[in-house]
Amino acid sequence: MNALTDEDIDFIYNDVRQKGISLEMLLDEMVDHICCTLEPALQKGVPFVTAYHDFINSLENDTFKNLQHQTILSTDLKFQKMKKSMFFTGFFGTLVLVSGVFFKINHWPGAGILMVLGMLLVALVFLPLFFITSYKEQETKKNVLLFIIGYITLAFLLLGPLFKVMHWPFANVLLFYGPISLAVVFLPTYLVSIFRKANETKTNFIFLIILIGIGLSSLFSLSAVNISKTAIDRYDSEYRTNLQVYSLVSEKSDSIFDAASEEKKQKAQTLKNASNELNSFIDQLMLDMIKNSNSGEVTLNDFSLKDDKKACRTVLETAGNYEKLLQLLQNYRNAVRAIPPQEIDKIISTNSLKFNLLESENEVQVFKQFPLIEALATLSAVKKNVAIAKYEALQTIE
Repeated sequence: MNALTDEDIDFIYNDVRQKGISLEMLLDEMVDHICCTLEPALQKGVPFVTAYHDFINSLENDTFKNLQHQTILSTDLKFQKMKKSMFFTGFFGTLVLVSGVFFKINHWPGAGILMVLGMLLVALVFLPLFFITSYKEQETKKNVLLFIIGYITLAFLLLGPLFKVMHWPFANVLLFYGPISLAVVFLPTYLVSIFRKANETKTNFIFLIILIGIGLSSLFSLSAVNISKTAIDRYDSEYRTNLQVYSLVSEKSDSIFDAASEEKKQKAQTLKNASNELNSFIDQLMLDMIKNSNSGEVTLNDFSLKDDKKACRTVLETAGNYEKLLQLLQNYRNAVRAIPPQEIDKIISTNSLKFNLLESENEVQVFKQFPLIEALATLSAVKKNVAIAKYEALQTIE
């Protein structure tokens, strides 16, 4: 059985000091740890030189330097405050972001504020602190450009979905270049660098969990994007144009009706009643859809959330609304056809009253899945065509 001699201990002190540990307190603790580690092998008769070399060979080259560097950082109050701030902003930012995504998917008020606040905390506070502390934890300061590229890449990757959900400019640019930069430039090099360092594995694992949570929140936030900003603007323009055309044509129809003789008014009264009932019901359907998606005071012309895909189906399948709409459309066609004396005029007047999207069993299922603004554009087009048919029919009264 072998035992450590004073010469062996002095040898360990000198060797550990040469390998990078200069702090006396840490040096004493490290030598004591090595001695305790070597004792079982020495008791089995293994020579000191062999046991010591086996122990040293089991360590990475920079183990002692990194250990001293981490020890120095652990006593640096400024650095420790930075790490605590990083943990807090990472956790709190992720929590706020996840809450915002949940609110957005369920179309609850405050979703936009929560998502923006959470992402700003992550992108402008947590990520910079994460990369700064990771850089400081390196005993040899290198790859600073990689950290800068990594921050910019992750910021692009995380801000892209936020810009998309909020319908802000440059969303597609961020979504395109973020993943490419992440996959091609940053992730391969950074992950290899991180997981080669055993002493950082636990810490980086925690950060990795936080980053995964942030990433999943960003991806799930995209599921709340039902329609592009361009499409929203297009359907919104169609919707408002249809309402304007409806108002103009209705005014002309009212002028014709008011100027007609009492006999002609009696003939047209059924048409007018059917028109008013149908248009009032369509207005109510559209307002119910808007209220279903938006909180607070809203009108047909004043509402904010326009991409909800649940509103159309919810309203049409409530209290027989869809069946009532079909019945009112048929009643209105009958009223229009009763006005013109000539068959050709009947065909012309009812030509604009064909609504396959609403009356075909298969196509109406597609219509029920329309985002709110597209459904409003469709229903307002029905109102417009109803007004046009009424105007054409009134012109044929004899």
